[in-house]
This record gives sequence, C-alpha cells and structure tokens, in this order.
Amino acid sequence: MIQLGRKNNVSYIIRALRSNNVLPLLEWLKKNTTTFYKIGWAYFNNDDEIELVFLKTTLHACENVDQLADSSHFERWLINIYLEISEKDQTVDRKSDSNLKMKELLTVLDSTTRKMIVLREYGNYSFQHIANILDVSEFKVKSNIYKGLKYINTCY
Repeated sequence: MIQLGRKNNVSYIIRALRSNNVLPLLEWLKKNTTTFYKIGWAYFNNDDEIELVFLKTTLHACENVDQLADSSHFERWLINIYLEISEKDQTVDRKSDSNLKMKELLTVLDSTTRKMIVLREYGNYSFQHIANILDVSEFKVKSNIYKGLKYINTCY
C-alpha cells in the first residue's frame, strides 16, 4: 500500500484538487513514482510514454475528483485511472526490448487479468490489495492471475 505523509493526506489532496490545485497530487505522485513506473513499464517501453500517462492521470483526476465518493478509496481510484489510461494508450514497440515478448503475451489476455498480473508482477501488490483496487474478490484475483500466467507460460 502506498504511504501518505501528514502533509499529503488524502483529504488534503482531494480538497486541493477541488480547488484546482494540483500540486499536492503531483507531490504524492512524485513520492510514489517507483510504484507507478513499475506498472507503466508493463505497458510502455520508454519514460516519455510513462510520463505522458502520469500527465493524463493527473488531468483526469483533476477533472473528475467529484466522482471520488469515498476518500478512503483514493489510491484505488487513482491506480484505476492510471491502469485505464495505460490500457487505452498501450503500445508495443518493435525495437529490441528484453521484456517485449512478455508485453506481447500480456496483450492477448483480457483487460482484467492483464491488470491483475501487472499489479502483482510489476507493482508488487498483494492479492488482497489487488482485489481492493479492482473491487473484486481475492479468489478472483488469484484465479485470474494463475490462469493468465499459466497461459503465458504455455506460449512463452
């Protein structure tokens, strides 16, 4: 789970976003860059594309902050925005890349299973945390990840 400092608590960030102040969110993203970059590398092959998704995520969060009904779901909400934008903007660069084959294999999986595997393998999230982020049961997460990785292993 991503940790928040006192100054960057969720309520403060949400109030700031509602006042069109994006700086607290940017500070929060900066402190959690590693997690988001790990997830981003599952979808993209360079920093520029990942940074563009950061920007789009920030803009989407600012424009849609009123859709966040419960501040305790802030992290889940933001990660889902990041995942949805990554899914939509996903590219497979045909240049040499050590993870290219894995990235290509991930693209044949359904979107939900792909998100689960990305959060587990690239984001290092627990099954329980993934279930919370995607609002599904922990059993569904374990089952989808197992089936998805099994499929990938047969193809790889």
